[in-house]
Amino acid sequence: MASKKWSQAYALRLKTIDMDKKLNQNETTDPTRKPLENAIERERLRFLALKKRNVQKYNEDFSANGTGFFLWTWQNIIPVLLTLVSVYIAVNLFGESYRSRINVSLLIPQLELVINMWHIGITWIVSSVLLLMTSLLTLSTGTIVNGFGSLNYPVLFYELPTMSMKFNDLYQILLPSFCLQAISSLFILVFVMLICSIAKNKMASLFISLISTIGLFLLTSTVDPLKKIGELLPTTYLQSVSVTTGATAYSLNNPRITFSMGIIMCSLALVVLIVLISLISYFRRIRTARNQNSIESPLY
Repeated sequence: MASKKWSQAYALRLKTIDMDKKLNQNETTDPTRKPLENAIERERLRFLALKKRNVQKYNEDFSANGTGFFLWTWQNIIPVLLTLVSVYIAVNLFGESYRSRINVSLLIPQLELVINMWHIGITWIVSSVLLLMTSLLTLSTGTIVNGFGSLNYPVLFYELPTMSMKFNDLYQILLPSFCLQAISSLFILVFVMLICSIAKNKMASLFISLISTIGLFLLTSTVDPLKKIGELLPTTYLQSVSVTTGATAYSLNNPRITFSMGIIMCSLALVVLIVLISLISYFRRIRTARNQNSIESPLY
């Protein structure tokens, strides 16, 4: 295939797939017929898309070229890595406001909002830089090893709610996935701020935050009750690439898990968290002011 005429090779492969499809249709009593039929149809659509774009096929499970390795890393490593780093940095920053379980920023009410916004901004920037550096590193490594790849490479999408399969270009994933990753990461930071304001202790906040984020994220794919309400959990959308392509909805058998639902749920969760944090801060400020007044009041 030195001439790069991949479409000719794919045409031959499609003939073989069509033969397999006809043979499978004759096995009407085979209980494994339906899954096999879906697998054959997926391969047929894949090679049709490859033939149309005339690009080289690679192993989607673990690709060695730049774009493929980059997409695999974003889908399988970045969600957990980014969350771990964000939680650790956020706990350390937000935890600095507490001395002996007392929020020292309450002593200067105007300073509290500035400090919190500053900490969220710093952590969000660090998370974004980490995402960018990891993406560039994987893209560069894959490019050095096996070439850049192609931004037009066909990637499997599931159309929701029908779960029907189609293949779109890789570049169509990038912007939606980045937006969903950004807003879900922001949710994690504000959630950690809430935990810190309740626990008032770094170690406790770190433990609770990790269990509530990484733990819930991993359990959603294995616990049936969580699968059914997966669209309501902001942690579901940390795996932004799989959500964008519909792979998460397909694997959890929950067609309500979509990109638009992710934006809505993360935004609503942010609003709820901000309201809770504001209420906690407000009542603590009132209590602090009352304590100061009682100490300063003259005794008769």
